[in-house]
Amino acid sequence: MDAPALSPDGKRLAFISENAEGAFVLVAAVETGSVTARIPIRATSLPGLTWANADTLLLFAPQTIVIPFGGPLLSIQPFSIDLSSPEKIATRQLLLDHPRYKLNKSIIPVLFGSPALSVRLIGYERRTGRVLLSRWDTGGERSLYAVDAKTDESTLIDRGTRFTRDWVVDTEGMPIFRFEYTEAADRFRLLARRGDEWTPIAQETAELPELAVYGLDGARVGARDDIVVGFRPRDVGRYGLYAMSAETGEISRSLYAHPSADVATARIDPYTNVVVGADAADRTVWFDAGLAMYQAQLDRTWVDGSPRILAWSEDRKRIVVGVDRPERAPTYYLYDTKASTAEEIGSRYPALDGMKLASRKA
Repeated sequence: MDAPALSPDGKRLAFISENAEGAFVLVAAVETGSVTARIPIRATSLPGLTWANADTLLLFAPQTIVIPFGGPLLSIQPFSIDLSSPEKIATRQLLLDHPRYKLNKSIIPVLFGSPALSVRLIGYERRTGRVLLSRWDTGGERSLYAVDAKTDESTLIDRGTRFTRDWVVDTEGMPIFRFEYTEAADRFRLLARRGDEWTPIAQETAELPELAVYGLDGARVGARDDIVVGFRPRDVGRYGLYAMSAETGEISRSLYAHPSADVATARIDPYTNVVVGADAADRTVWFDAGLAMYQAQLDRTWVDGSPRILAWSEDRKRIVVGVDRPERAPTYYLYDTKASTAEEIGSRYPALDGMKLASRKA
């Protein structure tokens, strides 16, 4: 078992499994444990597996795109699995009508490298069940689309520029900030949406190296819309998460910076699009009070291991936990927060189950 993902209602668990027959996405009913869907896939090292809505899975897989006179480039593309009809499970690639690459100005983004060709998940529009995906369009710009994962019907939400790299969306899925980066000048701009216009609120030249924009600070939503950014301050040396004022573009405070390791990424709630924690070293630091409370309970339960919250249902009554122990292969559990019970649901390396592993050296 790998990459477990819990459905929004907490009733189904999707994960990747590999055996002698190949690799598959399996979907199981949580109550009974019975497998209700088995979808063959070509790649096991998927960048992401998540639920687009209550009965549609979204996964991202590597795809090779051939550029005329430029050779093959690896990109990450989205695929959906429609589980609404058990008798006929439908799979499709989303935003498949990627542009034809011609020798004109639309070839410019190719010069940025293969990441420019990848489709990225920006957030969720939970009210409609659509996902927000950004891609490079034929005009040479990166644009944001709201996509129905079942039908691949898409609506253009915002047309960026050839310098656009990312968006920040609110809890309803509306884009409210846009991040742009000019590689030649090593300059970034952060723009805020004011009505129908995008207004720059911050512009720097190499002042914030490795800047990444993750989303709204979940602890301040409604009171003050701070943006969570990641960068490596020159006086600290470690990559961490910081709050940036949405009004002035200034860094207002540190959210989390590990004393001896870089923050790997921000944790984002898939139901609200806001940042709720940070992954660093062998632990997750939660900014969200509820998730922090559950993490403390798990830490007390597995004193001999390192439990990590991996996924949760929308009501947070069920949580998928991964536990690493010094003498056992990584194991997955389903934690019932209401009953305060945890049931083992799988192992990352089943062949090692029951074997005593060598102790780790400090």
